[in-house]
This record gives sequence, C-alpha cells and structure tokens, in this order.
Amino acid sequence: MLEAVADLAQPPITTNLPAHHPTVDGGKHRLNIEVFFDLICPWSWVGIRQLATAMHEFQRRHPAAEIKINWRPRPLLPEVPPGGTPYQPFYLAQSGSPTAVALRRSQVQHAGQAVGIAFDFKRIRILPNTAIAHGLIGHMARQASPLQTIGLVERLFKAFFSDGENIGDPHVLERLGLEQGVGRPMLLACLNDVRSHLPPPTPERPRRGRPVKEDVLSTPHFVFNGAA
Repeated sequence: MLEAVADLAQPPITTNLPAHHPTVDGGKHRLNIEVFFDLICPWSWVGIRQLATAMHEFQRRHPAAEIKINWRPRPLLPEVPPGGTPYQPFYLAQSGSPTAVALRRSQVQHAGQAVGIAFDFKRIRILPNTAIAHGLIGHMARQASPLQTIGLVERLFKAFFSDGENIGDPHVLERLGLEQGVGRPMLLACLNDVRSHLPPPTPERPRRGRPVKEDVLSTPHFVFNGAA
C-alpha cells in the first residue's frame, strides 16, 4: 500500500467532498497523514522510510499540495519499567528460541536493507520505556518545523536499532535532539513538560505484545486523508 500512496492519496473530485473534508482549503490540495508507530518496532522504521519515498513521489506529481503529518505513538509495551529492561533476554523470551530470534531478525534486516536501514540488534542492550521519547516527538510536532520532527523521528530509530542507545534515557534524548538542531531551551522545556505529565506505569499485561489502543492493532499503520 505504501508504494502506491501517491495514487491512493490523490485529492478526490471536489464536488463529491463534504464541506469539512480536510483535502480542500480554498482550492489548495492537502494530504493529511496519520502515522501510528512505535519507536521499538523495527517495522515502524521500515514503513516510515517507505512513506518518505512515497511522499517524495506524491510531491513530484502534486507540487502545489500541502502535506501534514500527525505522529500517533502506539506503545506496544508500555509496561516496560521507566529504566528499561534487558533487551536480549526479553526478545528471546518473546520469540521462544534462538532459531526463532535469528529468523525474525533476518527477515527484518532484509526488509531494512531494501530501504537503506542497517539494523544491528546485537548492539541493543536495553529495551527502553518510550514514553518520554514519544512525548518529545509530540512536542516537536507542535513547536518545531516538520523537517525537524521527521529528522528527530529518524534519529531516534537509528539511535536504538543501529547504535544500540537507550532512547528511554532523558540525557540521551537531549543529546539526540541537539544533534537535530533543536534549540536547547525548547528541548529542555519539552522534556521537562513530558516528564511532568507522564502517566503512572502500566502494570504488566497477561497477553504479550498487545497495543494500548485497540483501535490500531499493529504498527506501523498509516491513514491518508481519513482512509487507512
């Protein structure tokens, strides 16, 4: 579906649109994209890379169109402790055997190579709680430029999946944000606000790998102008 987004998201005929339709504003076409993702989901990174390619093609076909991305985090494992948990034992327990781990990682790495992503699972030591990182993305989307926000999302994925960094650590998030050109005052204000509004830890659920929001059952998930 992602490869064909440039076709799927073409603005429909205006005479068939209700007055509130988000794709038309004074004759200007607009593409609204809802991106449901999780920073610890490797397929989310692959999907967002594919989305970026599709967006470039869409803009080539519709240079006057306005694109807006709404980032919708869907933490798959909100019960992870604030300090994180050992990644390799957790992944082994989830997969069931070393063979299953190897097969899954090979599949993801193959998909990543096709879009220029180098997954290095062996470098990952900590499975992070992503509440602060996801909150930071939300703040950046409201206060920074779209390019800064996309750059931050990409950098967070790379930090975790390629560099093995703990993206649940506020000090790591501060450094990564500064690398992306986010001003220190804004960055610190965002981090402080996110931490002050964090919900209480979610108790461990009896079923593994279920998302918090049952309206979106998997990540990544994309909605284009209201149509998934």
